[in-house]
Amino acid sequence: MDGHTVEIDRVGQTTKPGVVLRMKGEGMPVFEQYGENGDLLITVVVKMPLSLSVEQRLMLNEFF
Repeated sequence: MDGHTVEIDRVGQTTKPGVVLRMKGEGMPVFEQYGENGDLLITVVVKMPLSLSVEQRLMLNEFF
């Protein structure tokens, strides 16, 4: 909420849809505890297209 970027390092890991990631100390400030922040919870949502163009299918075949 303060505009700073939080990096999520998932290199070499599979991230499944619906998984909840916890980022320690990156959440909202803790009430009446100056300088202390709670945890930020991130829910992964994956949206898949209903259809692909021929070009998109070719690109996916190259990637996988």
